[in-house]
Amino acid sequence: MEYLQKGKYYGIPQKTLSFNGLLLVDNEYVKDKVDWHYHENAYFTYLLKGKLIETSKKTSHTCVPGTLLFHYSGDPHYNIKPPGYTRGFQIEFNNSWFSKHGLQLHELEGSGSVSSKPAAILFKKIYNETIVNDRLTPLAIEGLLLQVFAEMLRRTGKSAERNSPPLWLGKVAEILREESEEKITLSMLARMTGHHPVHISKSFHKHFGVTMGQYIRNFKIERSVKLLREKNLTLTEISSACGFADQSHFIRTFKMVHGITPSMYRKIFL
Repeated sequence: MEYLQKGKYYGIPQKTLSFNGLLLVDNEYVKDKVDWHYHENAYFTYLLKGKLIETSKKTSHTCVPGTLLFHYSGDPHYNIKPPGYTRGFQIEFNNSWFSKHGLQLHELEGSGSVSSKPAAILFKKIYNETIVNDRLTPLAIEGLLLQVFAEMLRRTGKSAERNSPPLWLGKVAEILREESEEKITLSMLARMTGHHPVHISKSFHKHFGVTMGQYIRNFKIERSVKLLREKNLTLTEISSACGFADQSHFIRTFKMVHGITPSMYRKIFL
């Protein structure tokens, strides 16, 4: 597994800025697949154009323009680029930058999508500042970054609530993962939990951030991504193991989530 030191990214840098412990890179992705690797420093990725699939040991994200990811230092992941032009914007941090601004890195560590529209909008403004690039740009960018982190920390408080659902709602999630789709209905969940269907739907979205249908779909697709790394399994076997009605249903769903077919994903990965 490759270790990438400060400033090293896969791709062709279109523009680079560096100041006050920050490194900003406008980067064109050119490789279909980048194997497992990790970075020395924490950094953001903001996708500008195209699509990019990023998979860590825990999650897989399909990035489209406007997607914002935060990566902590040392987190292993790999990338797959679907066909087409793809471009991203990275900001890498020295550890001293966090302490200088009174931020505790352990409060921010984690790797994944920053599901905050305000944070993504702020990042668009940061990118626009790199285009202006005058004497006020460093001050403006640092101010905007502090707003991004404030938004992340604010949402972390909410996510603590979201990640600690009541026991009955945890049971709902367990049922969604283990039961076949044909058996799952709101009426059935209401009978098993003693809660009204409307309350179940609203509570589930509040704590998990997705609808129950999206939760089931994402769970099955994430499981299929792991199985696609096994050369000896056919698509039919994978679709069956992950609970899809048939191979064509599996292919349609996978392409809807990731933008490429399972066969293309496997070909690029292998």
